[in-house]
Amino acid sequence: MSITILYVFKNKEVSRVKKSLDSLLIQNQAVDVLFVDYGSDTVYADEIQDLLKQYDFVRYLYTYHKKQPWSRAKAINIGLQSISSEYVFVADIDIIFAPQFLETIQSLAKPERSYYFKVGFLSEKESQKQIEFAQYQPDFFSKPGAMGMSLFSIKDLKALNGFNEFYHFWGAEDEDIHYRLKLHGITSNFYNDEVLLLHQWHPIYRVLAQNKLTVDLQVYNIARFNQEHFKYIKSNGDKIVDTEGFGILLTQLDYERLKTPDTSTSIESQKYAIDYFLAYTIHHLQIGEVYHFSFHKGNCDRSLKKRMKHFIKPNQDGYYTMKFINDMILKSLVAIRDIQYSFEVLSNEYLTLSIRKL
Repeated sequence: MSITILYVFKNKEVSRVKKSLDSLLIQNQAVDVLFVDYGSDTVYADEIQDLLKQYDFVRYLYTYHKKQPWSRAKAINIGLQSISSEYVFVADIDIIFAPQFLETIQSLAKPERSYYFKVGFLSEKESQKQIEFAQYQPDFFSKPGAMGMSLFSIKDLKALNGFNEFYHFWGAEDEDIHYRLKLHGITSNFYNDEVLLLHQWHPIYRVLAQNKLTVDLQVYNIARFNQEHFKYIKSNGDKIVDTEGFGILLTQLDYERLKTPDTSTSIESQKYAIDYFLAYTIHHLQIGEVYHFSFHKGNCDRSLKKRMKHFIKPNQDGYYTMKFINDMILKSLVAIRDIQYSFEVLSNEYLTLSIRKL
């Protein structure tokens, strides 16, 4: 029985990755690891590749999802399309594995069953220690609702077209896949007989600067946005998603094509202009053409006359903040399946989008 451990990664420091991989060196069985890099910037990609050369059981796969928001679901699906084993364990780069981990999941792996595991979370200080697995003292443990560290049959996942690629940033992709597997007749089991996984400390990425415009793409309250989609999935009883394909690897050629637009358009931050772009323009692109859009802060006239006019007719000639535009564009992009794109925050007053409809 073959099992692949799948890591997904983008723009993170490698020290925690090393600690995770080192814990696999002491397993009593052979290890097969696929490491999917979801479009890391060059400095991170180079560093992680240098580290992975130290581990002959790791295969590295880079996909050019550069200048796009993080999607764990897409990264996992790309990995699924490149795995030939019968089973996959979806890991986190922060995980420290117990010495008996591989032996245990080998005994658990069976068709039409999935497992998610109890995880012990370490404090920042505890994470810095170099000690044996059993000596760590976790601060707290995950509950049955936390389904991130999971063991699946590849066949079962592919029958549902993998993870739901609507989900970006943080939240809901794990609940979604376990829910849809249950609809497909696959039992979902919480393994808490013993703690086999420890999670190293890191800042909580999902709350960092979500209410600010940042180069590291962020959307305010994105977890709630994702939960709304999960509610929709549950209300409709959808088992299979993304019927037009999943786990599509973006090549360097795809990425370079976005740098040579066929048309370029500049859009000011006036509400009517942004509303029209989101309601119509982004949904009516010619297949194969590359469009470049720049969004810039408008000249918001705050004169007394203008303010009086706005008070009398508040819905006319208003301006959105650049943060609001950022969030609305990104939420629109993640909901469209048949596109390639790159999105950048160049300053507090300037955003760019290059997009190609497939």
